[in-house]
Amino acid sequence: MSITTLFFFCFVAGVVFIYYVVPKKAQWVILLIASIGYYLTADLSYMPFMAGTIVSTYLFGLWLQNLNNRQKGSLAAEGLEKEEKKRIKETFKKKKRRVLALAVLVLVGILFVVKYTNFTLDNIERLSKVFGFEFDKPIFNLVLPLGISFYIFMSISYVVDLYREKVTAERNPFKFALFISFFPHVVQGPIARFGDLEPQLIAPHKFETANIKSGFELMLYGVFKKLVLADRIGIIAAQVLGNWQDYGRYEILLAAILYSVQIYTDFSGCMDIITGIAKMFGIELSKNFDHPYFSKNIPEFWRRWHASLGAWFKDYLFYPISVSKFCQFINRKCRKFFGANAGRIISSLLPIYAVWFATGIWHGATWQYVLWGFCHGTLVALSLIFTPVFDKLSVKLKINRDCFSFKLFQMIRTFMLCTFVRIIPYMGSTSEAFGVFKQMWTKNNPWVIFSGSIFSNLGVTTYDLVIIALAIAVVWIVSIMQEKFSVREQFTKQNLVFRWIVIYAAIMIIVIYGIYGAGFTATDFLYRDF
Repeated sequence: MSITTLFFFCFVAGVVFIYYVVPKKAQWVILLIASIGYYLTADLSYMPFMAGTIVSTYLFGLWLQNLNNRQKGSLAAEGLEKEEKKRIKETFKKKKRRVLALAVLVLVGILFVVKYTNFTLDNIERLSKVFGFEFDKPIFNLVLPLGISFYIFMSISYVVDLYREKVTAERNPFKFALFISFFPHVVQGPIARFGDLEPQLIAPHKFETANIKSGFELMLYGVFKKLVLADRIGIIAAQVLGNWQDYGRYEILLAAILYSVQIYTDFSGCMDIITGIAKMFGIELSKNFDHPYFSKNIPEFWRRWHASLGAWFKDYLFYPISVSKFCQFINRKCRKFFGANAGRIISSLLPIYAVWFATGIWHGATWQYVLWGFCHGTLVALSLIFTPVFDKLSVKLKINRDCFSFKLFQMIRTFMLCTFVRIIPYMGSTSEAFGVFKQMWTKNNPWVIFSGSIFSNLGVTTYDLVIIALAIAVVWIVSIMQEKFSVREQFTKQNLVFRWIVIYAAIMIIVIYGIYGAGFTATDFLYRDF
């Protein structure tokens, strides 16, 4: 385990101790100091972007709240006719819409400048060559601030919710700064909503041993996923997918499957650590993972994977586009010419592809991520189109869709679709991604399976193979149990001696079998740079 990781956990322990020692009314101040301090230690150059986001969002929030208050005051006047009230609402709606548009433009502008400037200039340069003119691309060495995609989205949701009058603006700038910068989730989410998180951050919390134990156990499980499983698998995936020309179909397929396991255990392990830390403060973060590899189709997968991001796009992009005048016009025309069901599907394609373009580009400023988003959008659209067809077909063919074997088939199908699409953003370019798919299609080498050389080709020792298999089995079994009941609640009901045996065993497994030490640097969490 690296010095940085040990420092972080010592930092958390110190903050938790101080948090419960100070008067309860000062607890949120401790969290704010810790959050700003944590962000400053990452890199001083990150701070101006966060500070700019906090200040601008706070001021736009006050502006929108002022308009909300003025609207309520105008509507409260006595003797107003229905038409007059309608006129007042429309007047203030236009004013609020202009403020909201300006706020979103500023926030998206901050994100665009740091994340997409070079990507945009690169593509302008390529287009200029296609059309036969020279474009001298300026070079900007822009820093990508830690967690900017996450806290920008939180800021946008805040101003939109104010526009919709779902929340009341926070007038204390320091309390609002805590909402944006809360250190457990500032780097990788979940993308919190102001109405859910801010009251918990500000509220006093009394010391409860149950929260400390529960939070520590969840953190321990997250560290196990990261160090024992994700980082060990990452070595194999990087070796094969980084040198794909040297491997055949089955090595690449196995590496891709292992990468799917890696990214899940890495990201969900991070969420466990983050949720565990927040739990120690008595704060409940929203659930970001719900065992996505048990999903039976792609839409369900994305309701379970990175749930806070999916919910954000649903509420702030999909629904607004769906109810827009343009989509309603398309819906009416398509229903008229193609029927109600076809009209519904066709009019849904625009918001679906808009969401998935945004999801792809949010993850990374590369064409690989755009293509990845397009593929998932297409899979979601195909699911929307063909699910009714398959439902009718299964009835006619008398297929039992409720039996275990059929559900297992659906889970494997969904997992493999996600695995193949995930290869695209992993590679350095779209041409490399297509090269990998071509290699899998043309270089068929089934003998490596029967000879057992597939694992030696990947550089996997029997030692590593056993650890990976056992660790996957642990995560899989725990996930199955979590689908049925709360494992942590059941664990707390067990005998004290049994609980400590399990905890000490987990610590020893991490210490002995975790990937760290001389010659190896534990990798950052994969979603750290999004």
